[in-house]
Amino acid sequence: RALHYPLRRQRQMCIRDRYMIENPNTLLCRFFGLHNLKQDNNDIAFCILGNVFDTDLKIHEIYDLKGSQISRYTNIDKPQPNIAMKDLDFEKFRGQICLDPTTRTALILQIQKDAQWLASHGVCDYSLLIGIHTIGKDSSTKYRDHMKDVSQFRKHYGGILSKNGDEVFFMGIIDILTNYGIRKRAETIFRSFVYDSIKISSIPPQDYANRFIKYVEEKIN
Repeated sequence: RALHYPLRRQRQMCIRDRYMIENPNTLLCRFFGLHNLKQDNNDIAFCILGNVFDTDLKIHEIYDLKGSQISRYTNIDKPQPNIAMKDLDFEKFRGQICLDPTTRTALILQIQKDAQWLASHGVCDYSLLIGIHTIGKDSSTKYRDHMKDVSQFRKHYGGILSKNGDEVFFMGIIDILTNYGIRKRAETIFRSFVYDSIKISSIPPQDYANRFIKYVEEKIN
């Protein structure tokens, strides 16, 4: 991913790195490096991010969820594996995902912790990326063992087994480099004149975290 403010982003990444080490179950997308490429006297800074869908299982559905509603849909009639659908698509095609009570409790607590940490650092506009594998749709039989993964949410072939055992969910919080600066503040003001301020994507970090947490609590059952 390209970065527009490499020095500030580098400091952000160092802070996030410490948080991730201290919180092995975090859903925050992992950073593996910050690099700089020179081309025609131009410096291009970019970072290497971990793949939320690091699995041998085929991902059949993808959702990018923010907890907002304005323009959060795609124009498709049914889920397609190569298209990241949004909040209103999730309402249309899914509604909820079901986990066993112990896993759900642990997951919600971790998402609450992650979102509040992001809010404390002025970060907003992130998403919960969810990939869904439906067991039985894929004929592959050989998969990598993820039991040694430090995160309890990546033990089942890199993901979380559903309550009924018929699906595997892969989750991560992505787009965590957006600070609530002048541009985002202006977007909040402008969109609030046009739409309900509760439903727009760009809102102050603490408000964003509260809405994000509430949305996830409602959708993960």
